[in-house]
This record gives sequence, C-alpha cells and structure tokens, in this order.
Amino acid sequence: MHEIKYSNRIVDKNGGEFEFFYEGLEETNKLHTKTNKLLDNFLYLLDDHSDIYKDIEFLRTILKEYEEKKLVVIYENADMREVIKYDNSVLTWAHKVYKNSDKEISFNIEKGFEYNKSKISDFKNVASEVTVFLDRLTKLCDIKPRQINHEESVLISVYRAFYKENPDFTAENINLRIQTMMSILSAYNITICDYDSSSDFREKEYPESLHLLITVNSLFPYGEICDEKIKLDDKNKRIIESVGESIRNSVEDESELDNTLVNISKTIHSLRYNICSDVDVDRMSECLNCPREEAEKNKELIKIINERIEKEN
Repeated sequence: MHEIKYSNRIVDKNGGEFEFFYEGLEETNKLHTKTNKLLDNFLYLLDDHSDIYKDIEFLRTILKEYEEKKLVVIYENADMREVIKYDNSVLTWAHKVYKNSDKEISFNIEKGFEYNKSKISDFKNVASEVTVFLDRLTKLCDIKPRQINHEESVLISVYRAFYKENPDFTAENINLRIQTMMSILSAYNITICDYDSSSDFREKEYPESLHLLITVNSLFPYGEICDEKIKLDDKNKRIIESVGESIRNSVEDESELDNTLVNISKTIHSLRYNICSDVDVDRMSECLNCPREEAEKNKELIKIINERIEKEN
C-alpha cells in the first residue's frame, strides 16, 4: 500500500476560506492524474464552499478509490470558523466558533460535547442550539461517497447515445445539454422526469426540470463518466440516436449546437403542451419570441426528425 496526501486552500466567491487535508492509502499509483483533475474542478469550478456537508461528500466521492486515514475540512468567513476532522473515516472532532459572539460549540471523541458561552441568559435558546449541533453531528457521521443510482446510470447512457460522447459533469454547459436533450426526447416518450408546462421562455432560456438540475449538480465530483452500466432498450436507443444525430447534423459548427438544442427544445415543448395553439409559423414565432426564420427552421428540423424515426421504426 502507498501513502497519499492531498491538501489545498482557496477563497470562494463569497470571500470564505476553504481548506482541506487528506491522508490515505492506495494500492496503485495510477490514479493521481485523474484525482488531481477532479480535485481542481472541485476547488476552482465550484463558486461556493460554505456547505460543509456537500464539500465532504464531494471530497469522499473524488477520493473513493483510496482508503481514508485522515480528513480535515475547514471553512471560515466573517461570521464563523468551523473545523471537521475524521480519523479512519470516523468523526473525531467538530468545532464551530461564532465570531460575533462569545459562543463556541464542539465535539471531541475523547472529551465529548462542549458548549462555551460566558453568560447564558436564555436556556431555551441554548437547548435549541445544542439540539441543532447534535443533529449536525449525526449528519456529519453519515456522509458517504456519492453513488450513482439506476436512474442516473440510465441518464448517462441516454446522453452517450444522443451525443456520441461521454458526459462531463464539470462542463459549463452540461445542464443545458442534459435539460434540452431530455426535453426533446420527452416528445418521443423517453422520459426520466416531468417538465413544467407553464415555462415562460421569455424568462427562462429553455425547459428545465428541477429534478434533473439537482441530479446534474450532485454528479459534479465524478467529472467525465466513461463507464457504461446500463444497456438501453434497442428501440429507444435507435430513437435517441436518430434524434441526436439529426440535430448534430443540422449545424455546420459544434459551437452552434447548444443554441440549436435550446431552440428545438423550446419548440417541441411549446407544441407538446399547446403553448402555441397550432403549428402556424407566425404564431410559433410569437409564442417563442424568436424570428420567423428561426421558427421555420425549427419546424423543418422537427419534421426531418419525425420522418427519420418513422422510417427507421
């Protein structure tokens, strides 16, 4: 077994200071390049590190191939400083200091629980604070590496069939790619979750599912996912590939793809949920707040996709 160590300190967008120390054991030296990249993504692509639960879960997900021996996570801002420490994956120390008061609360595996305040005038409030802290300790004890569930494995396989590439959950446009893909495919009865039929596209760029957004954000620590665990149904896979290829072939340059995905997603969504009362191009243009030429192009591409699916199935 080889000993490995990782540590870093950054300042997030809110001015908070985040710092971590990790020590572990590994059986091979081959994981460092990927791990370093995922840790850089975690540190520098996430704007906010104030959620210490998420920070610990993400770190453990990134470092899940190692045997954890020590993990220390520290977050400090203008109001407080919090330190969480694990030894052999067991919570051994949790300490939080509130800077604007004389309050300090901590847990030590050897000394137990401590609450320090020079003057206690409201015992009911103290009891509430202690209860909250104890609940926090329970949650900190239960943090495990993020596992990919069956639904998410299906989503990854759908993405790979649609775009003919692996999904990278640290990519800036990953939410757009997944939201528009699933919005478009829902018109062909390939769904993972429902969409809000009242979406106002003057306020919202494209149809968006909160469920999918949460999923995309939670898979961030995995970065690019290359392995395929789910085999799609042959018929559904043909439809997904046909729709994806038709859209990709409609653009001359890769840089145009995201905009095309948004336009097709908006058009299919609006037609499916009758936001446009009919398929008249002028009415579609008005409903989607886009030029007539764009509405005509969207309508034509949808026709091509439908004809291709009918021919192949």
